[in-house]
Amino acid sequence: MGVVIAVEWMPVESGLFSSAAYRASARQLYLRFHDGKIYRFFDCPVTVYNEFVAAASKGRYFSQQIRNHFRYEMVRCSNPSNRHCTSPQPCLAEQLRASVMLAKARAVQRRNLSRQRARRKGQGSTATRCPSRWSKVSQFLNADVGQAGKDTRQILADGNSHATAAFRDR
Repeated sequence: MGVVIAVEWMPVESGLFSSAAYRASARQLYLRFHDGKIYRFFDCPVTVYNEFVAAASKGRYFSQQIRNHFRYEMVRCSNPSNRHCTSPQPCLAEQLRASVMLAKARAVQRRNLSRQRARRKGQGSTATRCPSRWSKVSQFLNADVGQAGKDTRQILADGNSHATAAFRDR
């Protein structure tokens, strides 16, 4: 969350946005909406930031050149009634937890897919040749993924649309 505070915010005249910032070292564009929400866009060239700031219609430029063109995440929520986003830290923590859970689930999926391919070829899997190491890794990942499923269902059941969007985008 310190990065959002450390970037230099430039106020913009827009009906949708209140300010914008750019972090050149990480190629990240930050946009603050009037409702207080802050979004970070990854791998964004500095030209996009400069063109956004200079655009006559920030909303139109955003719709045509930024939205759906860059990977993004919500950095700060504005709705204090949402119990998951009462302050910036829980939002970020929730997003990080979701990312870690998703990464572990994908690792398990890749491992299972490679095992299936190896079995189809009749070669056996790496886990068969080294059962002790892979079984420990598998137990660790499966335990966390099982918990991840519970956490994910809870987040989705609570109606956190931002967390739901984060899961759909990945």
